[in-house]
Amino acid sequence: MKPSVYGAHLDAYRETVRGFFAGIGDDGLRGFDDQGSPPSFWRQAAEAGVMAGMIPPEYGGRGASRLSAVILSEELGRWPGGATIGGGMSTDLAT
Repeated sequence: MKPSVYGAHLDAYRETVRGFFAGIGDDGLRGFDDQGSPPSFWRQAAEAGVMAGMIPPEYGGRGASRLSAVILSEELGRWPGGATIGGGMSTDLAT
């Protein structure tokens, strides 16, 4: 596999994000359409390391580079539920 321009650390973050979204499944997506995103979704995203990318560690975040937000946005674009929760997730509003 060809190395990406992001580097190993951010490639690993991409795989974390992609794996998290893959684990939501169709039932989870249907629930978003019917009821919005449940609080449990946001907790699971935080536990998986998907949230708080650019938030400094002293405030509970990962202190990642701005490129982590780019990666999250790219992966949200690949995921059918991205339009539903993308704004809150990509700007770390939930944190």
